[in-house]
Amino acid sequence: MENTFDNYVGIKFVYSNHAYFFGSKNLELNLGDKVVVETTHGPELGEVTVKPISIEEYHGQLELKPVLRKATDVDIKLHEINIKDAEIALEICRNEVKKCGLDMNPLSCQYTLDKSKVIFTYVADERVDFRELLKVLASRLHTRIEVRQIGSRDNR
Repeated sequence: MENTFDNYVGIKFVYSNHAYFFGSKNLELNLGDKVVVETTHGPELGEVTVKPISIEEYHGQLELKPVLRKATDVDIKLHEINIKDAEIALEICRNEVKKCGLDMNPLSCQYTLDKSKVIFTYVADERVDFRELLKVLASRLHTRIEVRQIGSRDNR
């Protein structure tokens, strides 16, 4: 798939401290541009932080996902709404964790740009059976739910 791209660029997301590489084709991209990219979670909005580099220079082992387009005003507004909605969803999650008596600490929440999925991260000392929590969250948030455990050292 790499050969279908002209360039690759570094994209940073609001919830991440480093850039990830994505392939682009026929897009004039500059540092600071907001773009919509396809990720393993779905479409997300990011910012170009590494200027385009010729695809011939790409020596990474991972297959590049595409930059779908430059972000529109609508994309940027949706992203801002999603950030606010994620704060609300995280509070709902924390309340439901307490109600279910689960030994886990929800840390963060993010929606994909199209809101097809919400991703919660949490820390816990041991494995947690959160099946009941998933049912409650799905009924309250009306979207696909992903819950990811991270190690306490990943919690920065």
